[in-house]
Amino acid sequence: EELLISKLILQTGETATETSEKRWKKHLDRWKRLKGPDRPRLVVFLDGINQRESIPWVKLIDSLSEVLANLGGKLVFSCREFFYRDNLKNRLLSRVVPFEVPEWSTAELETLLVARGTSISKLNPSVVGSLRNPRIFAVAAELLKNSQIEQFDELSVSRLLFEYIRTGAS
Repeated sequence: EELLISKLILQTGETATETSEKRWKKHLDRWKRLKGPDRPRLVVFLDGINQRESIPWVKLIDSLSEVLANLGGKLVFSCREFFYRDNLKNRLLSRVVPFEVPEWSTAELETLLVARGTSISKLNPSVVGSLRNPRIFAVAAELLKNSQIEQFDELSVSRLLFEYIRTGAS
């Protein structure tokens, strides 16, 4: 619960003070007392957990799921399918409803690219292949603002991150 409160303070742009911590503790205590809602009161999203393998995800997910359930909330996490299968699937006590996020279809990718001033036909086919991954596309979207992506002959995650950092994107 302390971790959740610290993240809520951070996410809401507040400064971590004793007052802000007490205010969030009061909110959480009230949510615990209220009847379970029809919709989740709070959804916590852990994105790309496979990128930080050193964290004890089983313990964190089970603990946070329990805290959120008591508040009328839900936990959602994303990771690579192999990571889920190898590290979480048979170890989590929490009920998990898997949902596969597919790569962008050609039509979806074209719509996203046109909205950013380019198109599939202007890009190297290997770049198009990399951009089908929603996570890679999200990072590339900053570079697409300036059509810089069109200059790449190939796109790897390393190259994308290098260009992203080099241009000062945040």
